Amino acid sequence: MQLLFFHGRYCPSCQTAQKRAEKYAKDSGIPLYAFDVSDVYGGHSMAKMHRVRHVPCLILLDDDGQEKGRIDWDFGHIEFALDPTTKGGAVDA
Repeated sequence: MQLLFFHGRYCPSCQTAQKRAEKYAKDSGIPLYAFDVSDVYGGHSMAKMHRVRHVPCLILLDDDGQEKGRIDWDFGHIEFALDPTTKGGAVDA
């Protein structure tokens, strides 16, 4: 599994969300990769590939690269949104 975090330099709430995403990644042991959507050399194309429409956005991918969970905007309940998937359950993506 891996977590993809999409943010923008211009987005104040992204800084808070990134801290929460980093804590969740550390606590869960799932690698976290951050992408700046304004970076035309990588972040922007990754955001398009994963259909990111708003930042901040956190996406959980399984080992096959399939999306298993997504959080847009509200990172106050990361565990509630993603733990069913990371603990063996299922979440609608």
